Amino acid sequence: MSKTKISEFSSDPANNTDIDGINIAEGCAPSGINNAIRELMAQLKEWQSGTSLDTFNTNYMVATAVDINGGAIDGAVIGANSAAAATFTTATATTFNATTVDSTSIEVTNIKAKDGTAAATIADSTGVFTHSTTTVFPAGAVGTPSITTAGDTNTGIYFPAADTIAFTEGGAEAMRIDSSGNVGIGTSSPDFPLTVQANGAAQSLKLIARASGNSTSIQFFNNANDTLQFQVYSDAAESVLLSTSTRPLNFYTNGSERMRIDSSGNVGIGTTTPARQLTVYGSAPYLALQNSTTGATNTDGLQLQMNGNDAYLWNFENSFLAFGTNNTERMRIQSGGSVSMGSGLALGSLNDVGSSFAIGGSVISAGAGTYPMKWNASTGAVTYDTSSRLVKDNIQDSPYGLAEVLQLQPRKYFRTDDQKDEIGFIADEVKSILPEFVPMVAKSVFTKDEEDTELIAGGVNYEKLTAVLTKAIQELKSELDSVKAELATLKGN
Repeated sequence: MSKTKISEFSSDPANNTDIDGINIAEGCAPSGINNAIRELMAQLKEWQSGTSLDTFNTNYMVATAVDINGGAIDGAVIGANSAAAATFTTATATTFNATTVDSTSIEVTNIKAKDGTAAATIADSTGVFTHSTTTVFPAGAVGTPSITTAGDTNTGIYFPAADTIAFTEGGAEAMRIDSSGNVGIGTSSPDFPLTVQANGAAQSLKLIARASGNSTSIQFFNNANDTLQFQVYSDAAESVLLSTSTRPLNFYTNGSERMRIDSSGNVGIGTTTPARQLTVYGSAPYLALQNSTTGATNTDGLQLQMNGNDAYLWNFENSFLAFGTNNTERMRIQSGGSVSMGSGLALGSLNDVGSSFAIGGSVISAGAGTYPMKWNASTGAVTYDTSSRLVKDNIQDSPYGLAEVLQLQPRKYFRTDDQKDEIGFIADEVKSILPEFVPMVAKSVFTKDEEDTELIAGGVNYEKLTAVLTKAIQELKSELDSVKAELATLKGN
């Protein structure tokens, strides 16, 4: 068989006996050798110029310029005037070192620039592409990003404008960094360093702690980035709004300040200069305490108001208003206006009178008065004593007189409650003689022990004894008149 291609020759010289049919075997004519050499040089020129259709081993190919225009590799058309899919138009390189070249791929280790410098490498074991200079990509579009991945070509990175980077997901823009450095998430026109626009009706900005017990926070520093001024902080124990500077923490609505906490911890509502732990300021400010039972209108619940120089404490509900000290209720204003007290009362004095009722001299005035005051030890009611026929019925003469008066025992004693000497009667002794003049009271009135419920003689109605003394005087007058009459009779005789 005539050998018309270099690839048809054998690497064993003894097997190469002709060149394109010219006999070069052992003992051939000298003219045949000359013709064979000329034929071999022609085939080498065809291979060098690329006009030969012979194959070659690419592992040993070195060329300064390779121009394939309309030729084919393994049957795939390369180049020509219009490049076909998966083909290239022109390849120009100093070195092209490939292990495999076929219709689907070119396996290479290095890709070099025309000037011979190494521009990129592809690692054999991992396929990692390493580039030493700039990689230029087309701008792309929101539905066709220029940097993407196989199988999801509408998700990736594209460049919508000068100095702008955008990230698209599923053909829709998700985030961008504009030419001012502003970052927009959910918006293509961020006007702050970070602008987040929700893509649904209910969206949140979510921070998750790295591990259990860790905290999350948003921190605000000064322009030198060396002083923490404000922080939103949360951990497993607490959630905190933290201001580390001496400036107040202000709260605004509708463009106006409504509340502030100053550096001393004072809270001001309606004022920028709170002087107390809580200051509420306004033309007629109210402080309202309400719940689900009271309702939530301006006429519900317990309200504290300052109107001009006048102060009001209102319970707008149909119920009592209670006051207490030491975890015990001390006074109550009933819904009807009556006042109840669980202990003593001092009028005209700030002294602690215990369970007593005390009236200071600045409250009570000197004078004859109209009625005596009475206190009912059983009900606690304080009344004045009247003597009108309008409040009396079944009127009879007193059964007591001189005989009972003669039984009374005036005493001198020392009062342990007032710590002084006194002259009067002992209620226990008077009770057996004039029981109507001795009110019975619970023993607890004296012992202050509510369990002492035994009724005992509590006092003596001294002012009513005048009726018995009057009756005794009348009886004495009658006896005196009788004695005078008898004396006059005796003198007449």
